[in-house]
Amino acid sequence: MGMGSLQSGSGELEWLGLPEFVGTAEIQRILKVGRRRVYQIIGRSGFPEPAAVLASGKVWITAEVIAWIRVNRPADLP
Repeated sequence: MGMGSLQSGSGELEWLGLPEFVGTAEIQRILKVGRRRVYQIIGRSGFPEPAAVLASGKVWITAEVIAWIRVNRPADLP
């Protein structure tokens, strides 16, 4: 479980090849789910709030998303 020790440090995110912020496409890639499923997941109570809403869509802080995945979908982490 390579991401199990992930903290909010940017060095660890770089090691994973992840940017500081992620959108729905990146969340899909991390979770290996389709577009419809990712929208169900981000709409759940308890999923992190977006850090910003841009013209291209919502973005989340990657470390917060990974922390949520670690608690709610740990089998999806490599």
